[in-house]
Amino acid sequence: MKFVKAWQQLKAVGQAANEAATQASAGRSRPQRGFAAGFANVLADALGPRLAATAERRGGPLPGSDDAVADGSAWAASVAAGAAGIQARDRAFDVALLTTFAGQVFAAIAPVWVGADAAGVRPVMSDALWEPLAAATAAHKGLGVYALLGKQQATARVTGLHAGQWYDSAQVTMDIRLGGDGEPLPPDVPPGMAEWGEEWLFQRSVRPGGDPMIRPQECPSCGAPAEVDEHGLCQHCRAAVPYLTAGWLVTGIVSHNPAFAMMHQQLADELRTNPEALQRLPPGMLRLLPEDVQAQITGIPPASPP
Repeated sequence: MKFVKAWQQLKAVGQAANEAATQASAGRSRPQRGFAAGFANVLADALGPRLAATAERRGGPLPGSDDAVADGSAWAASVAAGAAGIQARDRAFDVALLTTFAGQVFAAIAPVWVGADAAGVRPVMSDALWEPLAAATAAHKGLGVYALLGKQQATARVTGLHAGQWYDSAQVTMDIRLGGDGEPLPPDVPPGMAEWGEEWLFQRSVRPGGDPMIRPQECPSCGAPAEVDEHGLCQHCRAAVPYLTAGWLVTGIVSHNPAFAMMHQQLADELRTNPEALQRLPPGMLRLLPEDVQAQITGIPPASPP
């Protein structure tokens, strides 16, 4: 499917949710309201994985990551300084090898959008990234915009390294383009949408673990059985319980893909005018929307900038 048609199709999904919410609030008979509510729920179920798999911010630092990784200040240090910190406990660490590995991970993930088995990239992705990718592509692989995502190629550059208490972390900048060298792009790809950048966060635990990531049996802070809440905090001492990884995983992505930014903005604009539709969105999907849209349904005002 052509790019413009794919974009129109995505807009139509948002418009359908808009119409469903309008019908639900129009005061019709109970069966009609129930149908509209059910239809909106189906749309939310379909849109949730798609939004999570294409959001500007996907995944993020693993529980127990240093604050400097969470707030990005770790990347202010030079790559050489960060590499020295990691090499102090792993003399075999090599920035060039990590760069090559990161490029291979990107090259393996791109075909998933057009039909490659998502299980093939499970060992190199965190749960928060792999699960929505697998769900979205299982339903829509090879269709619309996804067909273009299958043509992604990237040049990887390690732009930050940090040796933390529980994890080694690396920021890898991906310079992405659609299509291979010399391969013409579809004529309807809008200007400025053939190239963009993304920052990928790779992490590995200091203490090796499972395939690809498991919780330790005991909280490393208090020694109690590793029972955690939804934020990954120990239910006994409230400290973060870090994962044990089998190796480097991509755990977070910040994307500057203009096509998806436009899609998400369109959906957010429509949801702002439809409280009924907002009420039916699952919490995980709400967190992918702009803060003012989240505040509209939760009643919690957006956080003030520091």
